[in-house]
Formats: sequence, C-alpha cells, structure tokens
Amino acid sequence: MGQEQEINNFYFETLVQNSPDMIIHYNDQLEVIFFNHEVKKIPGVENALIHDRTTPDPAEAPPKRDMQTNLKDRNWALQKCLDTGEKLTIDEYLFQGIDARHYHFSTRFFPEVDTESGKIKSILAVSKNITVRRHDEKRGAIIRELLTGIVDMVDLKDALLFCLDKALLATNFDSGGIYIREGDRGPLKLAVHRGLSQSFIKKVSLIKPESPAMNLVLSGQPIYEEYYNLGVPIDEARRKEGLKAIAVLPIFHSQRCVACLNLASHTTTEITEVDRETVETIIAQIGGSIARIRAEEALWESNEFIDKIMTSLPDVIIYIFDLTKKRNVYVSSSIERVLGYSADEMQSMGTKVLDKTIHPDDLQPFYDHLAELEKLGERHVKHFEYRMKHRDGHWVWLENRDTVFSYDKTGKPLQTIGTVVEIQGRKESK
Repeated sequence: MGQEQEINNFYFETLVQNSPDMIIHYNDQLEVIFFNHEVKKIPGVENALIHDRTTPDPAEAPPKRDMQTNLKDRNWALQKCLDTGEKLTIDEYLFQGIDARHYHFSTRFFPEVDTESGKIKSILAVSKNITVRRHDEKRGAIIRELLTGIVDMVDLKDALLFCLDKALLATNFDSGGIYIREGDRGPLKLAVHRGLSQSFIKKVSLIKPESPAMNLVLSGQPIYEEYYNLGVPIDEARRKEGLKAIAVLPIFHSQRCVACLNLASHTTTEITEVDRETVETIIAQIGGSIARIRAEEALWESNEFIDKIMTSLPDVIIYIFDLTKKRNVYVSSSIERVLGYSADEMQSMGTKVLDKTIHPDDLQPFYDHLAELEKLGERHVKHFEYRMKHRDGHWVWLENRDTVFSYDKTGKPLQTIGTVVEIQGRKESK
C-alpha cells in the first residue's frame, strides 16, 4: 500500500469515527466487520448488531408497521440490498436499548460491488439518530392538543386530569398530581393524581399554609430536585413510594398562586433540560384556564337562583354568551323543555355549540348578529330570529333578545345576556 493510500485511509477512518451518525460495515455474509464509536453510545446496539442476524426472505414485502423493533426491518433491508445491489433507505425504525429507552433511527444502505466479479462484497449502513427530533415533534403535538383541548373544558377536575396526562405523556416523568389552592391564604389540596400509591397520597394530599412545602410553592420558582434532597420529612409512606426525582411547578394567574403541578419519577434522578422546558411551557398556559373554569363554576353557582325563577317561566331560556370564545358560559335549565338538551349538554359543546345546533341557512346570519352585538350600546336590546335543532332532530324557530352583560377594560363588550322564546307557532301561521 502506497503512502498516498495510507493517508487517504487515515483521513477516511478519522471522518468515520468522528461522524455524528452510526456507520456500520457488513461483509457478504451480513456479518459486522466494522462500526464506529457512535454505535457504542446507544446501549444494546452493539450486541444487537453482532447477535441479531436473522435472515428474512427479501422477496416478501417489508414489515407493514410504521416502526419496527428488534431491527427486523434492518435485516430485511440488508438481505434485499445484498441480493439486488440496490441502495435502500429505511425512513424510520424503533430500537429499544438495554436502558429501556426507545431510540428512533433512519438508515441508508450502500452496496459495494466487486469490480471483477460484479458481486456484492460488502454493505455500508449509515444510521442517523432522530430520537430527539421525534420526541420534539411528539412534545409539540401534545402541547398543541393541550392548548386547544382545554379551551372548551368546563369541569375543573376533567381539565386538571387532561393537563396532568398531557404533561406525563410529553416528558419522562411517570407520576404526579395537581394541587388547587383555596383562596389567597388557604391550603393547597391535591385535586387529581396519577401513578401514586394510596398510602403516599394520604400523606401528601394537603399542603398547609406557612408550611415549608407551601413556602416553596409560593416562591413562584420551579424546583427540580432529587426527591430526598427536597427538604420534606421522609416518613415510611414516602420511603415506600420510592420516588427518585421531583419537579414542583407553581401555577400563577394575575400574580396569584392558583395551583401547583408536581411531577415525579420512580426510575431516574435525571430531569432533562427538554423536560424542564416542556413542563414550564405547559404551566404557563394552564393558569388562566384554571382561573376561567373556577370563575365559570362560581358563576353557575351564583346563578342557581335564576333556575329557580325559571321554573315559573318554563318556556323562556336565559343564557350568558361569551362573544370572544363564541360559547355559552351559562344556560338556564329551561332549555331542556324547549330544545330537549340539558344545560350541561349545551355547556359541554363549548365553541362548537353554534355549528352543531343552528340551521345551516341561519348560521352566518347568526354570526353577523353576534358581530352587531359587539357594537351594541349600553342598555340597547337586539332581536334575532333563527332555527335551532331540537335534541330529537327537528328544527325549532326561536327568537333571541340580547343585551350586553359585561365589558373589558377598553369598553368592548365581552359577554351578552339574553332570553330565548319559541316562536314556532307564529312562524307556521304566516
């Protein structure tokens, strides 16, 4: 071998060993004859490369699943590449390392042809680790689902469980809970939880005012710590739970502590920077939603007297409509006698209530009516006639009388209060 060839080989080996991708060289028996240092960074890959050498039939179709485990699709591609001499690409496959983590790869296979015989003498595989990208995509999708899903929620417990489940899905934590604060001076009470034992929950269900744990929360700063370094007394229940890492994430709205999200892991003390960014993005969004739902619950409770009045007016519906979110925040129970829906059913439709219930021919005029309400002067009343679908499917003619109920700081109407009466007989008599 000449000096020039030795230099070329040296530079090639240097490039290969310093590549951020896994580079693996196979002989014509599909045995590994070389791999670079990057392979050793993924626990279990080296062993799988050497010992997992099943020989599938390349004439058969490749595996149908989007992602494969145990490198079965890699073996199929290697055999296909060896038999046909074609370059092949696997867009994605999934490998579970011996550390129990899942790693995502995309791989390209390059056959090397013997110039004299024309046969394939080796195959070079270049695998790119796309795990971080896939996790980022997953986290982004989960956060988008959370932000869009919580908008229409009206039950606080459902909303809290929704947020907790999304936070656990988007991170490496395996358990947690959300506390709700009772007033500005009250305790924090555990409202929802996942993945924790009952004996542990009993011990941590209440955070009292003036306690060290409450002082940590009221500091307003996220805390990421190994559980035993958190500074709370470790009793038998806490010891048996076996938590290794914890994140304490105060949730504020309008400079008030309204809740606290706690996430924990039973398996690792590591809390990655990505997980920290993810949960802090989540808590930045849910404080306002918690405050909104609690305010709406209070509104429903304070308006119970309206339902009592409405029992003497069975054919009149009273409602409060949010012009910004295009959803009801209150509907009197008399709606069930007029349209067949319960007040809870109407409330649960959220922002889709108009599209689901109003006649298609009246939908755009109704939106135009709402736009005019936003310009309505104080104490002015606007009438509107339209059709709404009864719960059993037929259309009912109704008449609304709307006036502005509340304004924002700039004087723009935020909510309207209105009455609805059925005018089916009047319409049919014309």
